[in-house]
Amino acid sequence: MKGEMHPMEPRPANGRLIKALFTLAVVLLQTPAGAQESRRLEPQWWFGGAVGPNFNSYSSDISQQQFGLTGAPNFTQGSGAGVFLSPLLEYRPDPIWGGMLALGFDGRGGSFTDVSGGGSNYSLRTAMNYISLEPSVRATPFIVPFYFFGGPRFGFNVAKSFTHTVSPGTETSGEWTNARGTLLGAQLGAGYDIPLSDPNSPNQLDVSPFIAFHFGQGPRSEERWSLTTVRLGLAMKVGSTGGVRRAVETGVQFSVRAPKLIPVERKVKETFPIRNYLFFDEGSNAIPQRYVKLAREEAVRFREEQLVQPEPKDLSGRSRRQLTVYHNILNILGDRMRRHPSATVKLIGSSEQGPANGRELAEAVKRYLGDAFGIEEQRILTEGRSKPEIPSMQPGATRELELVRPEDRRVDITSAEPQLLEPVQIISLQEDPLDSDVLLAVTGAE
Repeated sequence: MKGEMHPMEPRPANGRLIKALFTLAVVLLQTPAGAQESRRLEPQWWFGGAVGPNFNSYSSDISQQQFGLTGAPNFTQGSGAGVFLSPLLEYRPDPIWGGMLALGFDGRGGSFTDVSGGGSNYSLRTAMNYISLEPSVRATPFIVPFYFFGGPRFGFNVAKSFTHTVSPGTETSGEWTNARGTLLGAQLGAGYDIPLSDPNSPNQLDVSPFIAFHFGQGPRSEERWSLTTVRLGLAMKVGSTGGVRRAVETGVQFSVRAPKLIPVERKVKETFPIRNYLFFDEGSNAIPQRYVKLAREEAVRFREEQLVQPEPKDLSGRSRRQLTVYHNILNILGDRMRRHPSATVKLIGSSEQGPANGRELAEAVKRYLGDAFGIEEQRILTEGRSKPEIPSMQPGATRELELVRPEDRRVDITSAEPQLLEPVQIISLQEDPLDSDVLLAVTGAE
C-alpha cells in the first residue's frame, strides 16, 4: 500500500531570528553620532577569533531507496544548528575598506523533517562538518562602526555521517556517498565594532557581534540537497596603534608671523630688461618660431603696453612675463622706432659659417622690421661677422661646448638712442599682498 506523507509544520524559529537580527541592526545604525566623538587611532592589523551558532536550513529531495526502503516518502526539508569557531585576521588600511580572513570549524549538521507512510515514521539526522576558509572584503560606509562584509567560502569536509531511523523498526548509521569534499559558496554579512579599551591606549580591544548569510553548493553531488546557513556570531579582536601613535605624537615646533600694517592695495613697479640678442637656430637663416612675429595689420595695432595688459593682480608669475617681453623683442623694437622716427639701429649678425652668413641673419631681422612696421631701410644698418664682438665661446674653453657654441649664432641690436633699448616698465596694483597674511612656520612636522 502506498504510504501517505505527513510532513511536520515548518519551524518558524529561523524566521523570528532573522527579524530580531534585522531589528538589532537598525537600532545599531541609529546610534547617535555623538557616541563616536571620542575618536581614536585605528590599528591597521587586528587579530582575534570568532564563535557563534550556525542555523542551517535544508531543502532537499532525498530518496529512502539508499537506505534499503522502497515506497517510503522522500525527505524534502530540514533544519538544525551547529557551531562555528575560528581564528580571525583583519586588515584595515583605509577608514572604509579592508579585508577579513577566517579559517575554522564549521558545523552544518541538522535533522530532516520526519515523514510517515505505510504505518511507519521515518527520521533522518546528519552531521556535515567542514573546515571553512572565508576571505572577505569589509566596508564601513557610515560614521558609526557598522560594517558589511562579503566574499567566497571554501568548505573542506571533515564529517559526513547520518543516522536513519524507522519507527517502529531499526536505526541505521553510516556515511553519505558522493559527498563533496570541497564546497564552493559565498557569504554576505554585517557587524558592529564595540570598543572596550581606552581610546588613548596603544592596544585596542573590540568585541563585534555579527550576522552572516551563507549559500552555495549542496553537500552531495547527487540528488537535490541545498544548504543555506544564517550565522550569528561574536568576534573578539585586538590591534596595536603603537607605530601610528609614535608618528602622531612626535613633537613639533612652530612660529606665527603677524601681518604687517600695510594698505589693502599696494603699487608695485616692475622692470623687465631688454635682451638685445636674437639667437638663430643652427642651419637656418629664418627668425626662429620662439620669437613672436606679427602680420602688417597686427603690427599697426601693436603697442608695447599691450604686453602687460591687463595689469597683473598676482605678481608671482614674473618669470613668465619676462619671457613674454623677450619673445616680443622685435615687436618692441619696431614700436619704439615707429614712435621715434629719427632713431637708427645697427644689426650685427654673427655666424660660424662666416661674415656672409652672419649678414644674412641681420638682413632677415631688417626685412621683418620693414615689412611689419614699415621702418625705412636707411634707418637700419647691417653687418656680418664670424664671431660676435663679445663671444660666448672663449678661446681655450673645454666645458659644455654644445651649449655655449649656439649662443654665438646671433644678431646683436645696437643703437645710439637709449630709448630704443631701455627696459620695459609697468606699475601694478598688488591686491592682498603676502605681507597681509598670517604665516605659520612648522619645524619637524611630516
